[in-house]
Amino acid sequence: MTHPQLASESVAGSSVVVAVLIIDDSVLAKIKMKHNLTEQEVREVVMFARDVQLEWQDDEVNGRRLVALGDTYKGRHVIVYMAPLNENDENEGSFRLKTAIAMPTAQQYREARTGMMKVVDTVEGRPGDDGDPELSWDDAAAVFGTGTSVELVRPARKVVILYRYADDQFHATSPDLTGFEVTGPTLYETKRLVRADLARYLDPAVALDEREPKQVPTEGTSHSHVTRGRDFVTTTASIGRSRSFISPNHVKV
Repeated sequence: MTHPQLASESVAGSSVVVAVLIIDDSVLAKIKMKHNLTEQEVREVVMFARDVQLEWQDDEVNGRRLVALGDTYKGRHVIVYMAPLNENDENEGSFRLKTAIAMPTAQQYREARTGMMKVVDTVEGRPGDDGDPELSWDDAAAVFGTGTSVELVRPARKVVILYRYADDQFHATSPDLTGFEVTGPTLYETKRLVRADLARYLDPAVALDEREPKQVPTEGTSHSHVTRGRDFVTTTASIGRSRSFISPNHVKV
């Protein structure tokens, strides 16, 4: 059954709904060991990034796979291979990750040329992974573009932004984006910086779920001073008022 939120938006053959991505532990361990990729980085590409290229590839060994090419928030180029859970309805919206490959850094290329390391294993899958042969980045990039190009369609989704106040500044982080952190002098300015930063990365359909620190007014200690004269008594009192912030990770939301 096609994902209900997107049934009216998708057009058979020209677009593909990607609503759910299942990542098995064995595949997660493989991409971590071979490509130093995390689950979150893969999800950033598939679920949140703008300008993701998508195509169907038919392989004699691995069968039909949906392949995505895009960037993580920190700018790593990643190719993601997925297989539909329902082979009879490829637009149902649920996929299982087969593997993901990150473009090696310049240093990794240099080390590979000098024999210090192997950028990517090109042997058959070891026991415990899915058994697919593992491509190098260069091989995967060379093949990408030979498949049937389709448009990526996603359901409505949100990226969580957590604001906290510390050391006289506001800090913004996100559990959904690896390495995201923005700092500003005020909450207003920090939110402006966050939106400007994410506008370059997030798909326009992705909304922000901003969780602000809770403001709690506090009373300072009351002080009084008494001045006595021959014919008068003067009492001066002062009360300090301030405010503190409780970060959202301490607040049930």
